[in-house]
Amino acid sequence: MIVLTIERETPDQADAARFLAQADERSRRLYPTDDRSGMTLSQLLQADVRFFVARSGDVALGCGGYVRISDSAAEMKRLFVDPQARGQGVGSALIAAIERSASKEGATTLLLETGVQSAKARHLYRRLGYREQEAFPPYAPDPLSIFMGKELVKLR
Repeated sequence: MIVLTIERETPDQADAARFLAQADERSRRLYPTDDRSGMTLSQLLQADVRFFVARSGDVALGCGGYVRISDSAAEMKRLFVDPQARGQGVGSALIAAIERSASKEGATTLLLETGVQSAKARHLYRRLGYREQEAFPPYAPDPLSIFMGKELVKLR
C-alpha cells in the first residue's frame, strides 16, 4: 500500500501538465475531435475550478478536479492516474478528495462525463457509488459519452 498525499495544486505545473498531455493523447486515439470534452489548461486555471494532485513522496501519481456547475452540483474534471500507478488506490483517493472538497463547498451532487471506451474508469466510478444518468448541461446525449452522478454526503 502506498502512502498518498492529495493537495490542491495548480494544473499549470509540470507534473499535472504531463498527466493532462497523456490524457489528451489517449482521448485523441479513442475519440473524434468533436467528442472530446476535457477542459483546457486555461479553463482549468479559472477561479471556479478546484484541482488536485496525488503524490507519494515527491512523485506525482495522478490528478483531477471539479468545477461547480450550479448551487448544488459540481462536475468532476480531468481525472487521470499515471498508468504505472493504476490499481493502487490512487484514483479512489483522488475521487474521495474531490468529493470531500465539493461537499464542503455545498455541492450535494457530483457529476461526470466519461467515454464509452473507458471501461476501467466506469468500473471504478460504479464501485464508488456513481450511477449512469441522462446527459446534464452543457452536454447533449452522445453515443460516445456516459454520464454519471453521485449524491454526496454533506460535509461542512
